[in-house]
Amino acid sequence: SLEDLLAERARLAPGEVVAVAAPVADALASAHRRGVLHGDVKPANVMFTSDGEPLLTDFGVARTLGRMTSDQASGTAAYVAPELLEGAQPDPRADVYSLGIVCYQALAGAPPYVGPAPLAVIRAADHGVHQPLSTVPGVPPPLAAVVEQAMHRDPGVRFGTADAFARALRGAL
Repeated sequence: SLEDLLAERARLAPGEVVAVAAPVADALASAHRRGVLHGDVKPANVMFTSDGEPLLTDFGVARTLGRMTSDQASGTAAYVAPELLEGAQPDPRADVYSLGIVCYQALAGAPPYVGPAPLAVIRAADHGVHQPLSTVPGVPPPLAAVVEQAMHRDPGVRFGTADAFARALRGAL
């Protein structure tokens, strides 16, 4: 899994992050077109084939878009979009946020928001203060800007679709 790879290496090179995240964004876009929100995008749910191709797994908390209420929103605290915790209607931008957090973690070597317990992580994310990715050595500014946009606290600033995020990732290098 990507989680195992990050545990072993801490960080990935920018090209590796794009090679992993863009196909995952494509998978999310496919799910979204079918009316499904993944709801738990995180490194543990990105697996690799024997050929090294990334696959998005574990649709266990996935929900049907349009039939989902905010009280059905779930996921792993470090990757949950802040608006879901405020009762907003879940939409594809929540998965874009989660994948943005995964990208940040892979580029920086640590998640942007940390704490000793899930509630502390949620509070840190709610404040939205993290080390700017543009200050992490080796991260190209265009890629940093794309990832920061994807994980923006305001869903209106994020990419509106996972397709748009995938295109931006590929164009950032």
